[in-house]
Amino acid sequence: MGLYALYYVAILTGHFLPDTAGRRPILISTAFFCGITLTIVSSLVVGFSNPSDVVKKASIGLMFLWQTSFGIQSPLIWITTVESAPSQNREKVQAIACFFGFGVSLLITSVSPYIQDQGYGDLGGKIGFIWAC
Repeated sequence: MGLYALYYVAILTGHFLPDTAGRRPILISTAFFCGITLTIVSSLVVGFSNPSDVVKKASIGLMFLWQTSFGIQSPLIWITTVESAPSQNREKVQAIACFFGFGVSLLITSVSPYIQDQGYGDLGGKIGFIWAC
């Protein structure tokens, strides 16, 4: 519950942060930060077969940081999509962006658990390294 409360607060920054700090620096820095934290969490999970409590707490803390950065980036993705499209094609561009965004999200939530599960793909935390590549 705390993770999603933090995510909600991070999303709320999308109403004022892009106008004060600029769109490009926020998109680049949050994408870079999300990639770093996900890679570190993946390396912790892959590197330790029996992780200690410190490693587990570090992974959870990094996931909170990742979720915060992702929340800051979330509204900006839609702002950029709307602003980059010309006026006559704006609805089509937004519809295509929503379709592909939902499709990728559905693919991740439907396929990723089977790829990570020991009974199937057994990739576990290695999926982060695959994502980074």
